[in-house]
Amino acid sequence: MVANLVPKLGARRMTFTYPLLNRASHLVFLSAGAEKSAILAEVLEGPEDRERLPAQGVKPSSGTLSWIVDAAAAAKLVRTPVTKG
Repeated sequence: MVANLVPKLGARRMTFTYPLLNRASHLVFLSAGAEKSAILAEVLEGPEDRERLPAQGVKPSSGTLSWIVDAAAAAKLVRTPVTKG
């Protein structure tokens, strides 16, 4: 885990490595808004490209991974089942 300065935001962000994330017991991604729909579809349904789509590298070894998305963000999903809650 590393704290990185992001000058554009005037803030620090924590960077977590895949090994750290993938050992978690539960991980949650949150995606909302129509502007996220194309990238969400690429992450969940497109070919693997972790350089361009780092979220694809998050694959818990024994935990669970949940995606919380609104209808607008899920609009371009084709194969991924959407459970309404």
